[in-house]
Amino acid sequence: MDIVDAYLASLRRHGFERFVVMSSHGGNFPVLARWERERPAADATVISDFNVFDAGFEAIRRFGRTDTAVLMRR
Repeated sequence: MDIVDAYLASLRRHGFERFVVMSSHGGNFPVLARWERERPAADATVISDFNVFDAGFEAIRRFGRTDTAVLMRR
């Protein structure tokens, strides 16, 4: 959570004003959800549950892909 705070602080110093905080690694979802609860930032939107991966894999299956993803469920 400190790393997220540090990144956002640095980006703010460089003029960025709005943020989407997300991870592509399922193991980080619980930490991001906790960060959002404990350290809310008005200028940040947090995506802490990426069910969109499931939708993405489902969409590419019609083109013959058989990839799967196992996401950590809460």
